[in-house]
Parts: sequence; structure tokens; C-alpha cells
Amino acid sequence: MRIRTLALCLAAMGLTAVGCSKKDDAPAEAAKPDVKWPDKPANGAPLALEFVRFEGEGEKRRAVMNVFNFADVSVTQFVADLQYRDKDGNVLKTFPHTQYEVFTKKSVDDLEVGFFMPPETTSVTATILKAKLSGQDAMWEAPAEGGTP
Repeated sequence: MRIRTLALCLAAMGLTAVGCSKKDDAPAEAAKPDVKWPDKPANGAPLALEFVRFEGEGEKRRAVMNVFNFADVSVTQFVADLQYRDKDGNVLKTFPHTQYEVFTKKSVDDLEVGFFMPPETTSVTATILKAKLSGQDAMWEAPAEGGTP
């Protein structure tokens, strides 16, 4: 009976260990075939965000952005400024955004962002200010002259 109990405990521990593996150990996800990656940000930001489309209406309207992770590790958090733009590209309003989500190394993911958008907003851009890379204590921070355009 003791051997059976020990065997079951060891099996359970093995399953738990597999389920808790670090996400950085996972292979990089293949890029979506219909998504063209932008150039890597010149200032060293590990992420770039690009506007795709709007979803929802009125106060529930959100911008869908592609999040491109250029880093060799997962990004677990980022801080950005969102710029709500009109049809001429002028900034109507800037809004802060903090995201706590895992973006796997060398991957592209969709993300809904934006609150309190002026109705005349036709696109959204983002400036990455900070990013937390998996396995690093300090956050990456944009150079003093600004984040990613």
C-alpha cells in the first residue's frame, strides 16, 4: 500500500511540474502568416504595437492592436501611452495604458486597448515607455527622449 501511495504521489508531482514549466522555455510561436512585422524599434524597445481595427461601439469601442515581441524572452508587463488620432493623423488625446500579460518571445499577439476615445478617433498609436522581460529584475525603460513611435 505504501508503494502504491508513493507512486501516485510521485506521478502527481511530475504532472504538477510539467504544468508549471516556465513560458520562456516554450518554443517561439510562429508569426501569423498574414501579419507583416514592423522594423524593430530603433530605441531598443522589446515590443512594438500596431493598430489593426476598432471593435465595439460608443463607450465600448476598443482598438485592436498587434503586439510584436522582438525579445528573446517573454514580456510579462508593459507601460505605454496611447495616442488617439484623427483622420489627418493629429493626436486628439493621449491615454496611459498598463498591460499585465505574457507575450511569448518572438511572437505577435492581438490586444484590445483604449478607453475614453474621442468619437472622431480613426486610429491609435502607442509609445512603449517600460517593459518587464521575464527573468530580469529591472524593467526596460525608454530613453529620456521618448519611447517607440
